Amino acid sequence: MKNLSFFKFPYWGIITGHMLFILSGVFYSIYWILNYYNQNNKTHIFSSLLFILSLLVGILGTILLVYTLAGISDQITGQFKIWHIILFSVVFFILSLFITSKVFHRQFTSEIFFIMLWAGIEISCIYAFYCLNWFSVSQFIVSLSLAFICLLVGMVCYIIHYKIPEKERFINGLVPYLVISLYMLVNTIILFVNKIPVKDNISTGS
Repeated sequence: MKNLSFFKFPYWGIITGHMLFILSGVFYSIYWILNYYNQNNKTHIFSSLLFILSLLVGILGTILLVYTLAGISDQITGQFKIWHIILFSVVFFILSLFITSKVFHRQFTSEIFFIMLWAGIEISCIYAFYCLNWFSVSQFIVSLSLAFICLLVGMVCYIIHYKIPEKERFINGLVPYLVISLYMLVNTIILFVNKIPVKDNISTGS
């Protein structure tokens, strides 16, 4: 067993990917605040740049985490693989679209796509952390449980958004991004505290 340096793969990819997701949530939250209180409905360059920056940073974080997961996927032993989680996420995404549209009569927007995308990637990360002994059993259970809670919170906020008074919509629109960003920050801190013990047979090349 040895501690993995920040500049070694896959540690830097996991940490940086999480930080990019957090920044994306922060940028979008600021954009939401500025745009929500835009009384004259005129497009402001700063808020538009924040939205674009949030999107680009989120996409970069997604690519980095997916690339890192692909790089360590061969280290996952057992019958349950990361691609099983991805497949389950796709099925759940399709099912959620059907339920929200037919049952709750909520039209599809980008929010539900990003919530599902985040959930699939983060749950894959948590499972990889546990299989590679980066998370203890208790950390895995707690982190996985909180991930599902974040997903549930995001879905509930998405469904009820236009069914609540306008003042409450402001907070409701912020909740998913703040909750997910806080959750990923906690996971990142746990990774730092654990110092990422890695088995000698795990590749540390780029």
